[in-house]
Amino acid sequence: MELENIDEVAKLIDVNVLGIYRATLSFIKMIRESKGRIISTGSVAGIIAQAGSSAYSASKFALEGMMDSMRLEMDPFGVSVSIIEPAYVKSRIAGKQVGENTPIRKSPASAEVKELYEDFLETQDSKRIKAEKMATDTKTMSKAIMRALTDPKPKTRYVVAYFYYIPAFLLTLMYWLLSDRVEDALITYISKMP
Repeated sequence: MELENIDEVAKLIDVNVLGIYRATLSFIKMIRESKGRIISTGSVAGIIAQAGSSAYSASKFALEGMMDSMRLEMDPFGVSVSIIEPAYVKSRIAGKQVGENTPIRKSPASAEVKELYEDFLETQDSKRIKAEKMATDTKTMSKAIMRALTDPKPKTRYVVAYFYYIPAFLLTLMYWLLSDRVEDALITYISKMP
C-alpha cells in the first residue's frame, strides 16, 4: 500500500467499482422490468487478499459487497444477481504487471521507502510469471459466464480457475473456515511453492 500511487488507485476503484455501479444503474429499470440477470466479474482477490494487491483487492472486495447488497435489493423483483470470481486466468494482463511495467516500480514513494520493500519487489515478478504459467484457459471464464446467463437457478457466485496449485473454489471454501492468521500463513506458503 505504501508504494501505491493514490491517483492510480483512484482510477482502479473508479473502473472496478464505480464503473460497474454506473453501468448497472443505467440499465437497472430495464433489467427489473424484464426480470433479467445482473452478472459481474469479480475476482478471488475480492475474497483472498495477497501482499502487493491492496488497491486491487480493495476494489474487488467492494464489488463483492455491492453485488451481495444488490442481490438482496433485486430479489423481490425476480432479478438474479451473480458474480464470477476467477483466480488466475490466462490473459495479457500479466505482461502489464512485470518488469518495468509493474505499477509499484513507478511508485512516487521515496527511495528510503522503496528500499524497505526491495526484497518483496524482487520476488513479485517471479510470482506473477509462475501464476501466469499455471493460469487456466479463458474458456473457464466463458463457461462460467454462460452458466450464470443460462442456469435455471443461477448461483450467486461462480468461483473458477486455479490459485497456483489449488482449485479456487476449494481455497475460498477453506477461507471461510480458517482464522485470518491461518489464512495469511496458507497464502504465503502457497505463493512460495516452486
